[in-house]
Amino acid sequence: MTTKNHENELQKIIIVLLKQAQARGELKLESLAPRIVELPLLLLVNKIVLQKTLSHTAVTQIVEQILLPLFLKNSR
Repeated sequence: MTTKNHENELQKIIIVLLKQAQARGELKLESLAPRIVELPLLLLVNKIVLQKTLSHTAVTQIVEQILLPLFLKNSR
């Protein structure tokens, strides 16, 4: 599997998660710009590549401090 294919698989997982949030009424996926939808993957890859680790704490901080506020602000 190439890196690009691996990233595509991760992006598919992120899309599934965003669709689940949309189904719960938490956001409107169609209102999010493509770069915003790509951001979770980029943040996770950046963390893994630069620090060679991805802790539960780091994921929680990325979601709570960056992604949730950004998604909620941009999906109205």
